[in-house]
Amino acid sequence: MARQVFGEAHIEQKRSERLNPAEPAQPAEEPQPPPAEPAEPMQVVEPIESESHERTEAKVFTALFKLGFAKHEIRRTLAELRRRPIEAGIEPLLRASLLALAPS
Repeated sequence: MARQVFGEAHIEQKRSERLNPAEPAQPAEEPQPPPAEPAEPMQVVEPIESESHERTEAKVFTALFKLGFAKHEIRRTLAELRRRPIEAGIEPLLRASLLALAPS
């Protein structure tokens, strides 16, 4: 990671400074920023209505209830989230629920 951020020349300069503290190190070349990676296009996720989604929702409901949220708050939040495009799975639904229930 440091090689990507600071560059090879900077790392070599610091190594030589550490190994030979009495010798002044030669200035390193300007570090070049790492090449930008192409951004991945965002996926459009359609709302899910299926039996497996119902099981996922039930698991999220239980997890939120065990975290101390009231049943009526959880029901309201899950109803709101059904209308939003959320990625399938427990973790994305739980994250979205927590963000809706406890905004920072």
